[in-house]
Amino acid sequence: MKRFFLLALMCSHIFFSCKPQNSTKTTHKAAAAVAPNPAWDLLNQENISAADIATMRTNAEGMLEFRDKELNHKSVTIIDKDIWKVVAFIIGRDGKFGDKLHGAWIDFKEDLTYTYGHYDKTEGQGLYIYDLDKELILLIDDNQTMKPQEFKVKVTNDNLVLVGTETYRDNAMQAKLDRTASFPSAPAEATH
Repeated sequence: MKRFFLLALMCSHIFFSCKPQNSTKTTHKAAAAVAPNPAWDLLNQENISAADIATMRTNAEGMLEFRDKELNHKSVTIIDKDIWKVVAFIIGRDGKFGDKLHGAWIDFKEDLTYTYGHYDKTEGQGLYIYDLDKELILLIDDNQTMKPQEFKVKVTNDNLVLVGTETYRDNAMQAKLDRTASFPSAPAEATH
């Protein structure tokens, strides 16, 4: 019994003495200066701390580098051909469809970068890697306050379905995108 008590006491001492010195309040204040980009419609990072986002980004950068080497820095035409217009987005029980997405799009490029925006306006960018065999795409936004995202990819003809994975807490989200040769057009009332 004495051994168990001493072991428990030593473990608690080690646990409490290894706490990080920075409080989460300090981390949140530092990240508050630059907010996540609300223009990215597939944004899902509610209740995720700035420290967790930084850890996720470090992990994702290593994974992207590994997959990029494994895939010989190659893009896949089925993904990078044309522009993908977001036509539906569901997260949990909430969703946005059609016009409520305000012409949201994403454009995967051959150099393994992507841009996104609404109608003819580019509002953000980042790096991606798509593994055709595993049907996985990893996205890392250039905005440091945005967490990375990984999706299971289903491509059929001119439709793309992204199903969030648990890797970066996106498993409650899905999106449907349609291939388009040009940026979505803004409705007449949106152009005034």
